[in-house]
Amino acid sequence: MQAQDLAEADLEGAHVTVNSQTVDCHGCDCAVGESQTRGSDEGQTSPEKQLELAREMVLRRLERRAYSEAELRELLAKKGIAEEVVDELMAAFTRVGLVDDIAFAESLVETRHTFGHRSKMAVVLELRRKGISTEAIEQATEEIDRESDLEQARTVARLKTRSLAKLEHQVAYRRLAGALARKGFSPSIVAQVVRETLDLLESD
Repeated sequence: MQAQDLAEADLEGAHVTVNSQTVDCHGCDCAVGESQTRGSDEGQTSPEKQLELAREMVLRRLERRAYSEAELRELLAKKGIAEEVVDELMAAFTRVGLVDDIAFAESLVETRHTFGHRSKMAVVLELRRKGISTEAIEQATEEIDRESDLEQARTVARLKTRSLAKLEHQVAYRRLAGALARKGFSPSIVAQVVRETLDLLESD
């Protein structure tokens, strides 16, 4: 589910209204409003209280962007939420689709590779840092092959062409190679695309 859709969601009987409204996570018998958490005793640490606080924290984060389950677990752990409470909340949110690591991974692949022109390896490394499982990463990146990486690298080079045009060969080589390497492309792709680009520039 996209963050902008979180304002009102009706997923298999699980009604979620994020902005200071009631949350009913698929029959998990929990409802939280902004006034409930803010007006209560902060020193209370019962599981029920922790669950209320954790739910509101997560919903507020999900209003802004999608998160992986591992990111949310880390956030809640840093806030001192008990592990069993985190487990219960993640299970409830996963059931209603508010936490979905496969959808998260597929969205990040599109953003980083298709629109950000980063290599498959760069995307895989980012997904690993966000705690996505190997299985989910493989599923999300299975359509990215060397040709896809090569096309994205060529796109980066085309965007750099104007700034390279008046540079000496070695300077242009270093700058373009560095730009491609920072996107995570392999040495072989970097070498091929730099050669193609500079040959084209010098033939004009």
